[in-house]
Amino acid sequence: GANGGYCYVCLPWIDKKQWHAFSLFENPGDPTERQIFMQKGGDWTSKVHRVLQRDTVRPVWVQGPFPSPYNSAEKYDNQILVASGIGITPALSVIRAQKDSRRINLVWAVRDKHLLEFFLRHLYLDHKGWNLIFYTGKTPLDDEHMEIFSNTNICIIKGRPKLGDVIPNIIYGIESGEGLPERYVPDEKMGASELLVDMLGGGGASCSRSDSGDGDAGGGGSDTETGVDNNVEDDFDDTASVTTQQINEVIETAKHYGFELDGINKEGLKTQPDVRCPKANRNRRSTAIAENLRLAFKPWEFNAEARPYVKSLSKKLVMKTWGLMYCGGAKVVEKDLRKIGSELKVDLHIESFGW
Repeated sequence: GANGGYCYVCLPWIDKKQWHAFSLFENPGDPTERQIFMQKGGDWTSKVHRVLQRDTVRPVWVQGPFPSPYNSAEKYDNQILVASGIGITPALSVIRAQKDSRRINLVWAVRDKHLLEFFLRHLYLDHKGWNLIFYTGKTPLDDEHMEIFSNTNICIIKGRPKLGDVIPNIIYGIESGEGLPERYVPDEKMGASELLVDMLGGGGASCSRSDSGDGDAGGGGSDTETGVDNNVEDDFDDTASVTTQQINEVIETAKHYGFELDGINKEGLKTQPDVRCPKANRNRRSTAIAENLRLAFKPWEFNAEARPYVKSLSKKLVMKTWGLMYCGGAKVVEKDLRKIGSELKVDLHIESFGW
């Protein structure tokens, strides 16, 4: 099923007396199959890891599955799933099961580079929710693995999450509309980028031939060697120079759509365009804007408006639609979340096992 849960596992060929609790994750390819993810930590898991370097068909004893606190997630339209390390497992089950019917936000703190890279292959995320991964490891992440994030709205932040800022920021951004995560998926960003390019006079779709003379008998038409259509009439003038006023207007418009362009090279945009190739001018401007388009709303940064706004929301009508779930073994995180849940009037459910 899609209810996640947890089970107790004993490997009698490791130790007949030791049972350990693990969260369950449904195989997306076969919902009747459940998996557990085991991270090497203590003596027992280290021995399991060492022994399983070779395949085995020896028996595994399992008790369960049992309902977990994460099963309570279905009671809320808006969810904030907080996980540390291998605690990501039940969060993935909830996301996979409910992302089509609820807005699910993920806050995951992970320090193990290999654990993060492994789970990149299993992230079935909700683009209607914030997906914030806080990497606390010292080993740099490989660029080739980070490419997986290029077509998502996942944000990777180096450092520990300040939950006292992150939780109210997520609620504020969604309830106020100031920080809706769906604005930041690639399609929205590309649409904003193209709009801003058009404001600079973009829109050209072809390059004009430098030799305006001897074409085919029809006079113009398509250049069969280059595939260029010389009869295209542009709606915008890509050969015009860009003024400082235009650039400033673009920066203000970007803010309206939830993006920042403060780092853009204004002088680079104002460089004299190539009158022979409007398409090249548009591509250059489009690249400059796309590379500098950044999120204006960052839930991981302090926002003075967030906490007062959230505390002013109706507990019965609004805050009862929000649920806060945590899975992990960090007592300090549990303490912080209990304090935040109490202050903001958000229900908190904790799944924490000493594995």
